[in-house]
Amino acid sequence: MREIHPFQPFVPEECSFLILGSFPGRNSTSGNTPKDDWYYSAPRNQFWKIMGELWPGRNLSLLKEKMRLFGDIHMAVTDVILSCERAGESNLDSNLKQRIYNTETVESILSGNHLCAVFCTGKGVAKLFRKHFSNPDGVPVVPLPSPSPAMFSMTIDEKIKCWRELFLEYGVPLPI
Repeated sequence: MREIHPFQPFVPEECSFLILGSFPGRNSTSGNTPKDDWYYSAPRNQFWKIMGELWPGRNLSLLKEKMRLFGDIHMAVTDVILSCERAGESNLDSNLKQRIYNTETVESILSGNHLCAVFCTGKGVAKLFRKHFSNPDGVPVVPLPSPSPAMFSMTIDEKIKCWRELFLEYGVPLPI
């Protein structure tokens, strides 16, 4: 059965960064989602834990606070896949088949903003971005360690450290 991406892209004014994932987990595409469901909401995904450690004091359990954070740091968020069919019950990207890529949205964000970096939530997402999207301005494409719990070769603390270092390297405003 074809699954359609349930979330609109978030693009703040004065967008300087883009963070790209692959496609939401089944819990977000099933139609039975809570009202505060948004990007990276699969129960075991570590994205919001990492972001919460990088920006302590933010209540990132609330959708409006997640959006406020992305607005404050001038970061857009969307995914590279717009729709697909899922083989099996797993949220693994390798199970996403018959993919339709989110070309119009991603390339609109790239061309309509002066981006400093495109952050990809994993090497696989970076590979998909490089293969399926044009990047005429040569914006740096930066793979972050995947927030997926399936990426168990790094601890959550190692992921947080790496994300912090890469965000600082490309100018993402982090609290001191």
